[in-house]
Amino acid sequence: MPFHLNSRLSLKVRLSWGVAAVVLLATFAIATIALHHVRQQLEKSITEDLFQRLSAISDAIDLKFQSRRTLLKTLSDGFESVPPGVPTQLQPYIEKFQSLRDLFDNVSVIDPDGNVVANLGGALPFGAVNVADREYFTESLKLSKGIISQPYKNRYTGLPQVTMTELVWNPDGSLRYLLYGAINLKDQRFLDGLQGVKFGNTGYLFILNSRGIIVDLPDKSRILQHVDAQGGTNMVTERAIAGFEGTTTGPTRAGVLGLYAFKRTHETDWILGAFFPEAEAFASVNAIEKNAWGGALLLSVAGGLLAAAVIRQQLKPLGVLHDRMRNIDTTQDLQTLVYRPDEIGSLAKTFDELMRKQKATEQQIRTIIDNIPALVSHVDTEFRYTFINARVRDLYPDSGDLLGRSVQSVRGGELFAQVAPHLQKALEGESVVVERLGSTKVGDVHHTYQAHYIPDIGPDGQVKGVFAMSFDTTALTTALHKQETSQHFLRTITDNIPALISYFDRNNRIAFANATVGAWLGVEPEEIIGTHLESVIGADRYLYRASMIESAMAGHRVEFESELHLQGEQRFTRTIYVPDIGPDQQVCGVFSLTLDVTESKTIEKRLEQLARQDGLTRLPNRTALEETLPMAIARSQRTSVALAIMFLDIDCFKQINDEYGHGVGDGVLIEFANRLKNTVRVTDCVYRLGGDEFVIVMEHLADDDAATGVAEKIVDLIRSTPFDETLKLKVTTSIGVLSGVPQENADAKTLLEKADAALYVAKAGGRDRFHLVVIHSESDKPT
Repeated sequence: MPFHLNSRLSLKVRLSWGVAAVVLLATFAIATIALHHVRQQLEKSITEDLFQRLSAISDAIDLKFQSRRTLLKTLSDGFESVPPGVPTQLQPYIEKFQSLRDLFDNVSVIDPDGNVVANLGGALPFGAVNVADREYFTESLKLSKGIISQPYKNRYTGLPQVTMTELVWNPDGSLRYLLYGAINLKDQRFLDGLQGVKFGNTGYLFILNSRGIIVDLPDKSRILQHVDAQGGTNMVTERAIAGFEGTTTGPTRAGVLGLYAFKRTHETDWILGAFFPEAEAFASVNAIEKNAWGGALLLSVAGGLLAAAVIRQQLKPLGVLHDRMRNIDTTQDLQTLVYRPDEIGSLAKTFDELMRKQKATEQQIRTIIDNIPALVSHVDTEFRYTFINARVRDLYPDSGDLLGRSVQSVRGGELFAQVAPHLQKALEGESVVVERLGSTKVGDVHHTYQAHYIPDIGPDGQVKGVFAMSFDTTALTTALHKQETSQHFLRTITDNIPALISYFDRNNRIAFANATVGAWLGVEPEEIIGTHLESVIGADRYLYRASMIESAMAGHRVEFESELHLQGEQRFTRTIYVPDIGPDQQVCGVFSLTLDVTESKTIEKRLEQLARQDGLTRLPNRTALEETLPMAIARSQRTSVALAIMFLDIDCFKQINDEYGHGVGDGVLIEFANRLKNTVRVTDCVYRLGGDEFVIVMEHLADDDAATGVAEKIVDLIRSTPFDETLKLKVTTSIGVLSGVPQENADAKTLLEKADAALYVAKAGGRDRFHLVVIHSESDKPT
């Protein structure tokens, strides 16, 4: 068990320590905040002083360069008295200004080719010194003005220096001379006063140029070296080189924390830097901080001791209550106790009430457990009973007190051998549920039981025992068996019905399908259970049936027919949707019964076809004519395009039947029908009304002559070729032709009668001919 300090200390000690800790923390917090404010103000004051001093030094350096620039300018102005082209006179002239040595390490006059022609430090042979390759020389010529060079090492003296230049021009604007003034960076006369500048005892001043080259530093050996030459990078100086100006904090390369200030000069763009170590800058604050923390510690100790004395006195009644709680007599009448009129008395009363409620709750739980229809028990890790309910006690009435006894001794070796593996799994942390025949007693095989073994896991995560619950599931098992038998019975029936039977829920997901689905859809019923109806029947069919499904889901019985193409086979089906209405009168789903009516539909279509077709000639019959002619008339009236109705019969057909017999007569009718079909257009319709009467309906005629041409062709075709080669039977026909655009009030019957009348006119004229009647004027045209 892990060690907890609070469990070893009394409440009085813990409260005393708590008060001391609060006092200590409060004092520390106040001192820390106050000292932090003081530190901030001190840091602000120091950094402002650093920056002000740097600004003054920067101005002084700028002034030094400005005064030297003025002197060089004055010296260059005096060159006008020296004749041009006579450089030998420059040496005496420049030697007159020996006072320049106080400000410059050397002053020289250089011609445009870089040769030193005069030198304050002494005359030099012409050409002995040439500075044409020096950066200050090339930069001055490039800019055409005087400059202050970058720091460099003199090639002759080896001293670090900077150079100031001034250009002397000829009247024509060409360069005459370059005046050169060298300043030794180690010369105390130039940076006089800077060497003694310090910030505190350990702070110092340093100067860099914009390239990071050291111009001045207490360590003179590093002058003209790059600031990073000794390795590493100082992020503070990197910021200054990048353009930062002001104050900041940061470490040196040696890790010393300090305050930094940076200021740039205007004349040379040098970076003046000041460094003041924090240890010295805040030494006084650090000393105050240590004293404050020591005082806070002493104050907290004193507060803790005082709190301990007060708390000890105040908590005496609580100690008395604690002892009574530890030694509470559960048989004592709690109503007879007297409570103090304070918080501790209220606490004692509340505790006693909780104990009463706990006892009542325990009794209630015991009553519930004793009366639930299950055997409930608890065993420890050694399989000894630590709890049993009344049903377990009733099961073993002759076994005495079962608590503390092992499961094996109570239930016997045979039953223990059955449950031991499950108890062991539960001790390993696994919940186990098993079903078995029999009972908790040996020899009872007429019941089924479901046993639950649940691990009892303590706060430390370790299994302390096992809860066991056994339910008699005989009735449930019997009901399930009956249900399975019933389902098997229904499945056998539905699988052998020649119809597709299915059920889908409110989400349109298949919940049942019989074996017919395999023959129709090519899938097993189990494969589509849980599948959405749209995925099974296809998106198009689902969309077509959506309204019917919605109606069924609304509680209505729905019937409809459809044509399906399944497994390469065309089926005509009749589907019935029956809503499944639950006890709450809500639709739970839909039963679907789909019958294959392909055979009856085929017969029906065949009957419809026979009703509209002549059995001998296979031509449309009178019924078909009565259905289609009104539509042809309406089209002609709507488009104002002429049509023609031809009424035909076979001349002397009765004589053919009487002379040659009905067999020959039927052959004549068939041949006559074939010749008519082969003569007219595909869009024209030939009908047999009965006997030897035929009608031809022609639409979309350009004029009346079109009908006349067809009639002539038919008459000639029938006449020209014998109908029976053996009998040399010749047949003729007479035709009544009605052509034009029917009037609005014209109907099919009237127009047929007019065509029939025209036929009789043709017959009266001698047969083997046609007679035309134009609808508009209804006047006869010669045939």
